[in-house]
Amino acid sequence: MKRPDVEAILRPLKPFQRRTVEHAFTQLFEAPGASARFLVADEVGLGKTLVARGVIAKAIDYYWDDVRRIDIVYICSNQAIAHSNLPKLQVTTDEERSFALATRLTMLATELAGEPGQPSMTDSKLNFVSFTPGTSFNLGHSGGQAKERRVLFHLLDGLLEPRLGLKNLMQGGVTRTDWWRSVLDNDPLPLETEIKLGSSLNRVGSVHFRTAAG
Repeated sequence: MKRPDVEAILRPLKPFQRRTVEHAFTQLFEAPGASARFLVADEVGLGKTLVARGVIAKAIDYYWDDVRRIDIVYICSNQAIAHSNLPKLQVTTDEERSFALATRLTMLATELAGEPGQPSMTDSKLNFVSFTPGTSFNLGHSGGQAKERRVLFHLLDGLLEPRLGLKNLMQGGVTRTDWWRSVLDNDPLPLETEIKLGSSLNRVGSVHFRTAAG
């Protein structure tokens, strides 16, 4: 993946948008006592998404030589907006080796691993991932989806005993017990190694950039 061309990304911006990008980046990364949060709030149609893209480009350039992987997490109100805006935020033209996923937070362990024989997010220098409050942060009172409990089973397998008890716990509302146990035994999911081992990636830092209308 090529390093993003920051100047090319900023060039189409209007002067007030570029000033916003520069000020936000300075406050997030360069100012004494830099903040980990920055809010851009203005009327609809004034280019908050373009400003966000500019800040993302400068942040990627800032970290490019120092970290193995850069993850951009985009939180928005619903998946339709996520699918619409993620391509607008991306800053490379490399056949989207930067992944644009609108996924459930609980599925991240298997999403990171990718399909067998295919590049995964952990292989990519730059990743874009989107979460929505309704699918990722609303805990609710249910046991979640069967596919989510399946991921949890494989993450906990070998750590909790008895194994049959763990299968029963994660079965939730699945009524076909034989099918459920067969899936867990015979159809393992790909899991991102560092999540399964409970370790975390080396992180230089994180910042929170927010846009809001009104």
